[in-house]
Amino acid sequence: MNKNTNCTVKILRKSLNLTLEKFCEPLGVGKSSISRIESGTNALSERMLKSIARVYGVSEDWLRTGEGEMRPVQTDAERLGRFFDSVASKPSDDFERRFVSSLSKLTPEQWAYLQNIIGSLLSDRED
Repeated sequence: MNKNTNCTVKILRKSLNLTLEKFCEPLGVGKSSISRIESGTNALSERMLKSIARVYGVSEDWLRTGEGEMRPVQTDAERLGRFFDSVASKPSDDFERRFVSSLSKLTPEQWAYLQNIIGSLLSDRED
């Protein structure tokens, strides 16, 4: 990896307005790992590059070179996959993880009931 990758990692983290700690959490690494990459002390490994690209939905090419679009156009499936990966990496007591886990256990009847409730809430909001 070249020196550009050090800059792009920092640019990405800053654009997301994340501290080193928050940026590292879903990647499963300590803040010193990313700090050393950002400072140029350590090179960005191919594995870490792919992990950052997947978790944060950025282009691998952009991470490598700083050229092109940071965030490529993504399908709904790609965006949802990234979201669920992010939620799954959170602690088990995190609200998002507990909420998504609860939704994953709903029966078809419960989904229909939830759809009716949300539909009512949204129609009330439009009035």
